[in-house]
Amino acid sequence: MAGTNELIQRMDDPETGEEASRLLTAMGAQAIPDVAAAIRESAGPLQPLAGVLLGIRASDAAEAFLGLIHDDETTVQLASIEALGFLGDPSAIEPLETFLTNPEELPVPKSLAAMALGNLGSKGSITVVSDVLVSAEREGEGKLAVRCAIALAKLGDHRGFPVVAELAEKASNPAVRALAVEALCHVAGAGAFGVLSRALRDDDFEVRQAAVEAMYYLGTHGAMEQLVMAADDEDDTTAYNAVVYLRRISGDSLGDGEAVAVKRWWNRQGQLFSPDVCYRLGAPIRLDALVLLLNREAARFDVVREFSIYTGRLFGADPYLRSNIRQVSREVIELTQHISSGFVSGAVYKYGVRMDLASLIGRG
Repeated sequence: MAGTNELIQRMDDPETGEEASRLLTAMGAQAIPDVAAAIRESAGPLQPLAGVLLGIRASDAAEAFLGLIHDDETTVQLASIEALGFLGDPSAIEPLETFLTNPEELPVPKSLAAMALGNLGSKGSITVVSDVLVSAEREGEGKLAVRCAIALAKLGDHRGFPVVAELAEKASNPAVRALAVEALCHVAGAGAFGVLSRALRDDDFEVRQAAVEAMYYLGTHGAMEQLVMAADDEDDTTAYNAVVYLRRISGDSLGDGEAVAVKRWWNRQGQLFSPDVCYRLGAPIRLDALVLLLNREAARFDVVREFSIYTGRLFGADPYLRSNIRQVSREVIELTQHISSGFVSGAVYKYGVRMDLASLIGRG
């Protein structure tokens, strides 16, 4: 079998690069030092090499990655921090907490450390992440504050919602507004529907795109009505995604998907949907019914992501395992058979915690 350095060299060749990347990832922890060195020395393609680090899931990899979280090479550092969040090794929790609270560290790696702690799932990290959220808001580090709020939501704590909601509406930087609106797929709180409705009228198209996705996660009559209007957005991606999400919520083809046909459908069928119920495929959302969406190959990764947000189970589905989506989908189906009875039909859940839907839509 080829050694790590030979495989790294093969990654530059379009014909052998994909296979070399797969083999390096399969080598696990033993590949980490050489891959990191290749990134530092620009001895191979940067992004594919970073992808190798991010794809390693070996049980003995945490120690190697922890040794790289202060690396001078930014790509190595960021990939190592992010990878720790997907390994599931509790030995990484304390070092990541220490990293996150270090005022000398930069906001971007601290954001990844917060997200990693959210993925690792220890409720003991809530106080640490919450304190950093408060300081990030105070110091005007909006993206770090949003990432901390998402991490807290993954740990079952939604205290970051007011910060996210304010940034979604008032941040001067549209990239921060977009990130805050996207975070509302994960973070919930009173009046979330109103925040998203206003975001759908933001001047920035990326904010509107993020709002379309977050409305999908509400899935109520009011959310559907907003998506119907978004189907006529001047930004083609926003309009297209609005129709895609409406189809998943309603289970209807919506004719040709053009704005006129969507509005015509809504005028006929809209009254059939209740304002206080979350829908998928035309019925109150049920965890086992979501399995049906996995039959749509193009939607599988999004559906697995939704399962993760809904249940709090990562299912091994992170952005770096997309190529394994069929196996992950089978794992989702198998697990659903065991846990679906614990979720109430038509309710909204975030990471296994049932949300007050009346409060979310402004009726509470």
